[in-house]
Amino acid sequence: EYGETRIQLTDELNRNKADSLNKITNLQQQIQQINDTKQKELEQQRQNLNNEHERRRKELRDQIHKLEENERKRVAELEDAKNEISNLKQNLDANEKHHEQQLEQLK
Repeated sequence: EYGETRIQLTDELNRNKADSLNKITNLQQQIQQINDTKQKELEQQRQNLNNEHERRRKELRDQIHKLEENERKRVAELEDAKNEISNLKQNLDANEKHHEQQLEQLK
């Protein structure tokens, strides 16, 4: 009877070991699946952030280009206005001289 009890206990111990190993294996697989899923989620989040940053950088670059173009237009408009003022002054001076000459001739 002692031998049979010993065999039964050994069999039970072996079954428990096998069950424990199966549970450990299952848990390791679950952990790996969770890790894989989390890794994919993190990679997607990283990609989304990169895409958002790139979109924002492009938006800001476009805004900068627009502002630079507006600045160039304003500078050109100011140059045109300066030239027009200069031309008007020259015309005014020329008209005044011509007027003075006419007045001198009338004397």
